[in-house]
Amino acid sequence: MADSEETIVVGGGFAGLVSAYLLAKEGSAVTVVSRAPLGGIAGGIAWRDFSLDLGCHIFGNSDDQTTEVLLALLKDDVLPVHMRFASHFGGERLEGFEIPDLAAVEDSAQMIFEIAQAAAIEHTPAENLSELLVQRFGPTAANAAAMAFEKIYRTSPAKVAPEAIAATCFKRIRVAEDEVARILKQSPAMDAVIAAGSQEDPMKFYRQCERAAYRAFYPASGGMAGFVRSAKRVLESMQVRFAVGCAIESIDLGERVSVRTSSDVFTADSCVWTAGLEVLEKTLLGTRTLAGTSYGVPMALYYYDIDQAQSGEYSYVNNFDSRDMVFRAALPGSYGQGTNCPEGRRYLCCEVPTDLDSPIFASPDAFAEKVWNEACALGVVHGTYENFRTLTTPVSYKVPMAHYAVAAKPIRAQLSADPRLAIADEWAFTKNGIIVDVERRIGAMKSTRSAA
Repeated sequence: MADSEETIVVGGGFAGLVSAYLLAKEGSAVTVVSRAPLGGIAGGIAWRDFSLDLGCHIFGNSDDQTTEVLLALLKDDVLPVHMRFASHFGGERLEGFEIPDLAAVEDSAQMIFEIAQAAAIEHTPAENLSELLVQRFGPTAANAAAMAFEKIYRTSPAKVAPEAIAATCFKRIRVAEDEVARILKQSPAMDAVIAAGSQEDPMKFYRQCERAAYRAFYPASGGMAGFVRSAKRVLESMQVRFAVGCAIESIDLGERVSVRTSSDVFTADSCVWTAGLEVLEKTLLGTRTLAGTSYGVPMALYYYDIDQAQSGEYSYVNNFDSRDMVFRAALPGSYGQGTNCPEGRRYLCCEVPTDLDSPIFASPDAFAEKVWNEACALGVVHGTYENFRTLTTPVSYKVPMAHYAVAAKPIRAQLSADPRLAIADEWAFTKNGIIVDVERRIGAMKSTRSAA
């Protein structure tokens, strides 16, 4: 792929912005075409002089490769953040962990025994997430993890594809106290699935990171909306063009790639598609094989305007108890040290997964008091509130269903056969994971085109 080539990036969410940066950095002339506002859920909205994030967001420094991209898009204008966090499960609070303490609801010794057994078995590919959890952790831990999964995703892991593990906190699990866990983790097989705490030393497991000395960071101004503004300025300085608010009507892979929108036609030598395989199948092939093969979790978001003195002891808490409404309660105003809030104020954000036919989704304001009280019980805030705002979305977290892989395989193979088309993995869940995925797919497209 020559440096002078033109590339269309379809989708202006986080993956699209990163793709545009990576392509422009290599010398491509890039046009970003997006139906929705730039940033997607990685953006934000204004309310009462606050810059609200769409949910709970933070940037993690887990490797130099991804941190380099994030700092470039933010022009190094970031605030290092020391996070204090906890999780709730089985009525118990676990300091310094985002994941549930499965030992709060199941026998720790039994789970450790079953994990060791599972590690010694060569498994066939799992057909769903439930089966994968059993293969990784054994039946006892898998049962406990399923309860936590159902709180967040409103469905059973038996109905979800094994690839969905990337969108969960179950790559490793907490089954023992840190002293015991560290001993167990001396075995590579156990290290791959057992978690140990590191809040007292956030970089403990990331000593290889040299680009920055902090584990977490946040935009220095304007919250996640500030990230989108900064990324757009950086990309415009790299001559990236934007066509926002354009619904994609068709894509043609003729002599040149042609993308037709509701208002214009864009042509280029190649295309990076970040808008989901189901949409690409419908747009390019005119078929709907993938319809109904993914599941999006409806969610109600609650925002509360608070005095900064009402901030609790935690930056955020993940709550896996099914008896409570709130999954995550966070203080993004504290991350930004007030740069996304009016002077002296902070804001609380609570994520409440729900169902489309639930009273919460239909009338979220009616549950504001209950949500606030849960956030207080979690230790994130205290006192009372005066002003709040709610948002609802029919799709927040999204996971593939159990039959997705079978349906998607021939479609992805057919579409990926064209060396001018790179298709981002929509199931890459974390920001770091998204960066790694799009960098790999763009690299593969360049290599294929160069070989041709």
